[in-house]
Amino acid sequence: MATGLIRLDDVNQSLRTYGKEDGLLAVDFIDGPFVCPSKDLLIIGGKTGINVFKPQSIGLRPEPPSVIITDIEVRSEEDPNYPFTIEDAPYLAETLTLPCSNNSFSISFASISPGNSSALEYSFKLDGADNHWNFVSGQNQATYNNIPAGNYTFKVRSRFASHPWKAETTNIAVIINAPYYYKPWFFATVALLFIGLLYLVVRLRTY
Repeated sequence: MATGLIRLDDVNQSLRTYGKEDGLLAVDFIDGPFVCPSKDLLIIGGKTGINVFKPQSIGLRPEPPSVIITDIEVRSEEDPNYPFTIEDAPYLAETLTLPCSNNSFSISFASISPGNSSALEYSFKLDGADNHWNFVSGQNQATYNNIPAGNYTFKVRSRFASHPWKAETTNIAVIINAPYYYKPWFFATVALLFIGLLYLVVRLRTY
């Protein structure tokens, strides 16, 4: 028993899978009930009905749409039960800057698809933290917890099922600020205090 229909392009040596999102009544077909009354017409029986179509009329699916950021939720290490959401047009955000105490966050995303959005799939990665793309099926949210201080870039892309990923990615720069005791000015202040204290001790022992 096959699942869906697979089209073989012997010129480009490529395969394409067709499913319910392409108009099939179902993706399960029974072996046997297949009729080809002419070279440009296929009739295939399935569990839920009969599919009749012309292979020549099946065009290539359009390029997947761009991804937009729909929501950004930040959680506080000090107050994990009270997350806050960035509601002011998150799809326009280019940079997300957070203090080290708020280094856990979730980014939601979506695409405006001209067809069946259920056929869309997403993958994402956080450059600087992830070594590979994270593939997600049936969800459109990326969650990261306890990200160390540093500069990162969140990237997300889309594709139609069984098709290549869209080359263009939607990006947001993520900056997790270091705690104050990691700042250069803090080290400089401590160094000056130490030098001042050492100088005072030397002066007091001299007199």
